Amino acid sequence: MKVISIQYKDLSDKELVDLTLQEGNEEAILYIIFEKYDPLLKKLCRRYYEDLFYYEQLQTELYILLKENDWHALRSFGWRSSFGTWLGTVAGNLFI
Repeated sequence: MKVISIQYKDLSDKELVDLTLQEGNEEAILYIIFEKYDPLLKKLCRRYYEDLFYYEQLQTELYILLKENDWHALRSFGWRSSFGTWLGTVAGNLFI
């Protein structure tokens, strides 16, 4: 059996979202939340909290929010802005 290793860092946000929505590849969205946009999400967390004590829990809550109702939030994103801007808005609203 041949194992295919995906290099998520080489993929665009659109490709990562498509992997999640079309192929059910949850690793792609986990990469987005826990790696690619980690600096942005930490910055947002610091805006609302004094430290990063709740940060990992907030990341998990963001994942759960995106996954709800068969990835409804991701499916509704229309690519009219950058994915990072949209994710930051969603995360900021959640972190409040």
